This record gives sequence, C-alpha cells and structure tokens, in this order.
Amino acid sequence: MTEQRYMLMSEKKTPNWLRGLEIVLGFIAVILGIAVLVMPDVAVETLIFLLYFALFFIGVGRILVGALFRRLERSLRVLNIIVGLVLIAVAITIIAYQYPYFATAFMVSLLAYGLLVDGIIRIVVGAIAKVLPNWIRGSFVVLGILMIISAIVVLAYPDVGVLTLVFLLSIGLLWGGIDAIIAGATGEL
Repeated sequence: MTEQRYMLMSEKKTPNWLRGLEIVLGFIAVILGIAVLVMPDVAVETLIFLLYFALFFIGVGRILVGALFRRLERSLRVLNIIVGLVLIAVAITIIAYQYPYFATAFMVSLLAYGLLVDGIIRIVVGAIAKVLPNWIRGSFVVLGILMIISAIVVLAYPDVGVLTLVFLLSIGLLWGGIDAIIAGATGEL
C-alpha cells in the first residue's frame, strides 16, 4: 500500500499554484532581461538594478522549488534552497551597496558569480535528477552551460565594458526566465 501511494505521489505534477508562480517569476526575469536589451541608453546603474531584481526573483523561485517540490531527492531540494538563498543574498548585498561611490564593475562581478553558481546547479540537477524527463534534464544542462559561459566571459574580460557585461548577464537571466516558464507550464521542475 505504501509503495502504491509513493508511486501515485511521484507521478503527480507540481501543484498548479507553484507552476503559476514559476511562470510569473519566469516572465518577470524575461521582461527584465528584454528591458536591459532594448534600453541600452538607460543609466548602467538602473540596468544593474533591474538585473539584481531579476536575480532576486530567480532566488525566490529556487527556494520555493527546494521547499515545495517533494519529488526531488532531499539533497537536490536542499541544494535549491541554498542556491536561492545565495542568489537573494547577492542581490540584496548589491542593492544595499549600489551607491555612486561603489564600483559598478564589482557589482557586475557579483552578479556574474551568482549566474555561475546557478549555472553549475542547473547542470548538477540536469545530470542527477532522474525523476525528470530527459528533455527537461537536457534543457537544465544547456541553460547551465550558457549561464556559466556568460559568467566566465564577464569575469575573464572586465575591460570589455560594463554595457557588454550587462548584456551578457541579461542573456543569462533571459535563459533562466525561459526555463522557469517552461517548468511552470509543464509542471516539471
């Protein structure tokens, strides 16, 4: 009886309210990423603020997945919560220090580290989350690689220019937002 109950629970999709929340958070990340791409004339500080805002919501989404997505193994749930907390901590730290005297390059670097960590976690989840369909796992790996590449470019070439760095980071956030929308729409992580 317990085995049948476990199988029924494991076959259920994510609750509708959590799927809806993932879609909303994904759209927020996509909209903010697009805003960065279409408004390059806006002050760099404003663009960075928008990116941090998106990073904050991605962190909230990771925490909710870790706390509420019971189909994941406990270690993956804990990992999602930790990543979410790190992303929120990075976003709050950056916003708290976003004053004219604070170096913009340092803030962009912190955001790059946040994307790097999120990219690594996505690859790990894609590699070991056997409960997910292969296409979801594959998308996690591809998105993780793209986020890592974006973060590495930002960290390796700080002299490229802040707007280029913000552009690369916005692409990473767009991928993360699209991933959240797909996850919410399909009911899979």
